[in-house]
Amino acid sequence: MGLLRLSTANLLKPTSSKFAGRAFYSSASNLNPLKASEIKVNKTTSPKPLIPNKDLVFGHAFSDHMFEVDWQSDKGWINPEIKAYQPIVLDPSASVFHYAFCCFEGMKAYKGPKGEIRLFRPDLNMARL
Repeated sequence: MGLLRLSTANLLKPTSSKFAGRAFYSSASNLNPLKASEIKVNKTTSPKPLIPNKDLVFGHAFSDHMFEVDWQSDKGWINPEIKAYQPIVLDPSASVFHYAFCCFEGMKAYKGPKGEIRLFRPDLNMARL
């Protein structure tokens, strides 16, 4: 049984758009949909001071809270929670840590008319290392 934990500091209403509706509701009737009424809210005990709107910079100013929900293939969405902003725990074997999977994502190889292999822009892929 797979367990997937999703976190985001910006999720406010899971049904606020067509995309969210598709993303958070399973088409299988036996699986739990994500229900806003089931979200447990645990407020931070040390809120940060508010930043003036003119000083807000994307990727630098973060909420005091984040949304976290579990997904189980046999149950659907379970344990939705808004809680204090904190680091996300990732399994050491997560592919995000293995740069080799991503490094040459853009590398293309083509077979020429005489059977030779031609690489598309290998110099630019190597420059990313």
